[in-house]
Amino acid sequence: MGAFWSASQLERLKAAFKAAGKKLDMGKCCVHFESPDDLPLEAIGSLISAISSEKWIEMYEQSRLMTRAGQAQMAKQGALRAASSRSRPRR
Repeated sequence: MGAFWSASQLERLKAAFKAAGKKLDMGKCCVHFESPDDLPLEAIGSLISAISSEKWIEMYEQSRLMTRAGQAQMAKQGALRAASSRSRPRR
């Protein structure tokens, strides 16, 4: 769900819970609930469908690049590319 990356989506989620008379219990990256009856399911479905799977993957990959592990992976890939370009024979 894009509520964690989009302020407008987060506001829509909060408004949906309030309109349904339900309590939003949200952690850093998840919505806590005990049963599906605790959720405004139509609103959650609407939020999920508002973002294409391609966009979701793009947002996820971008978020991973911001982590320490993602930075290390990028540095490693950059070092590998640099090493492979130096080892190629020039024409």
